Amino acid sequence: MSQISFDELATSFRYQVVKTWLFRSGLPQSKAALLLSAEAHDSGYVKEPKKLSGSMLAAWGKSRSTPYWAAAAALSLLLKDGWIPSTYSEWAGTAYLLVREKDSDDLDDYFHLLPENADRMLAAGWIWAAIMARKFFVYEKKSYTDVPG
Repeated sequence: MSQISFDELATSFRYQVVKTWLFRSGLPQSKAALLLSAEAHDSGYVKEPKKLSGSMLAAWGKSRSTPYWAAAAALSLLLKDGWIPSTYSEWAGTAYLLVREKDSDDLDDYFHLLPENADRMLAAGWIWAAIMARKFFVYEKKSYTDVPG
């Protein structure tokens, strides 16, 4: 049985989160595009509202090219609606996006972002894994940029 890394799990969720939110919302794609753009702007993921078409939302999932701001906005809308991750990929992706946004080592900084009925112990494990993955990425990036060329 092959093992999948945290980064692979998180990345697969990033490409699926808009689709997950779109399906859960039940909105027509055109209205969903407007709401996602507004959430991205209101949450500070983008400076100006994006002009999105409904077909663009569907295309992101198929092409595996969902921009960070769209994934973060979709996750924000999912969590506001009380959605709780249930798969490894959903937990890894949720933790990754939350850690990227907050960039804190304190687990308590993340719990208020999750629905109240989310399992805090389970969330803590995934969030800590995301914190460690981020630290490793920063360390690796720093190591490569410090090498004399």
